[in-house]
Amino acid sequence: MEGVDVRPEERERRLAKQRVDRSHRGVGVRQCRPPPWTTGEKAVLALGLAILFADVFVAVLLLFVL
Repeated sequence: MEGVDVRPEERERRLAKQRVDRSHRGVGVRQCRPPPWTTGEKAVLALGLAILFADVFVAVLLLFVL
């Protein structure tokens, strides 16, 4: 479109319209990130750590008792 002169005010109005038109699309497109740890994974991790500490405790007791 050579030869068409667009004033800065007109260009600003067009850009403002585009911004307004695009603003409503972000609501449906934006997705929540899943949490890094699920409840089941937290439970397995806690159980594993509890068993590990219990093993260390029993090993220390056996080392000093025997």
